[in-house]
Amino acid sequence: MENSNPANLKVVYMDRLSSCEIYFNSVQYRRILQNINLSIHKGEVWGISGNSLLEIKLLLEIMANIKPYNDGRCVLIERGMMRLKRIILPHVFYIGTANMIYNSMNVLEYLMFATAKSKTDVVMRQKQLLQLLIDIGLSNISLSPIHTLPDEYKVIIILLVAYLSKSELIVFNIPELKYTSQQVSVVKNIANLCIESGKTLVISTTDSNLIEEVCSHIAFLINGNVAYSGPVRDFCELYDDTTIIIYGNQLESILNFLKNEMPQYNYEVINNQLIISRPAFGYLEDIKFIHNKISQLQLTPNQINLSPKTVKNAVKGILKKHDIQG
Repeated sequence: MENSNPANLKVVYMDRLSSCEIYFNSVQYRRILQNINLSIHKGEVWGISGNSLLEIKLLLEIMANIKPYNDGRCVLIERGMMRLKRIILPHVFYIGTANMIYNSMNVLEYLMFATAKSKTDVVMRQKQLLQLLIDIGLSNISLSPIHTLPDEYKVIIILLVAYLSKSELIVFNIPELKYTSQQVSVVKNIANLCIESGKTLVISTTDSNLIEEVCSHIAFLINGNVAYSGPVRDFCELYDDTTIIIYGNQLESILNFLKNEMPQYNYEVINNQLIISRPAFGYLEDIKFIHNKISQLQLTPNQINLSPKTVKNAVKGILKKHDIQG
């Protein structure tokens, strides 16, 4: 397979892939992954998410050639993989645990160790790595002993090593971790460096904020199938049906009134917010219409806002569409 345009290089291509692993209970028997179609291009950052940690973790294990697959095709960097041969290929950097790192070193020492084959002068390399840690937002832990850090920081350091490596595809497969906003910012900075250097990054995660801030694309798995794959912004537009958020007092009175007047909407009160949504709507018409209705009740809420489209709300929407409790 050849591609004359390197910028459009397919780094991961899965065609009707199914896993060897099988899910079985008293009412269901199926492949854990089935009929997976996925196309990831050079320079993209993908978040692989879903309603099952097992499914998303298994998909990335197959992607990295750690686990075999039963049927279909899987091609990495436009090079075919032997279906049952389990070996991490040289152009793939796989992160599957926080225990890949040496706890006896501090962060800067570990980066020096990881880049020891570089031909750059040792003193210059140390200065460059320290500056890199400062630039991406890790100056606060640059000299911290690694054994004192939580797993989230450990895997972020490993991700930085992956960026510094010659690998073309980075598979970051620890979906159970949740990150602080500061850690997400660091991951975003490293992801941007990966894009600039022509690398492709694939992250398994159920952290909606991480996907929203870091990823250009998302694949969402439900019951072993890809329910959506494509740009994150399109995912939000398609599945986030939250329209308007009303803040203030007397929300129960407003809620009861609007339910009678506008039953086509869905309503939910959370933390002094009345959240109004429906699958198909026009933003400007809705907010004017709802404001006029509330005015009839002679109640004045503190604020009526259009809801921004978010990954968190879109995840709720896609699960609801498939009758799965989020």
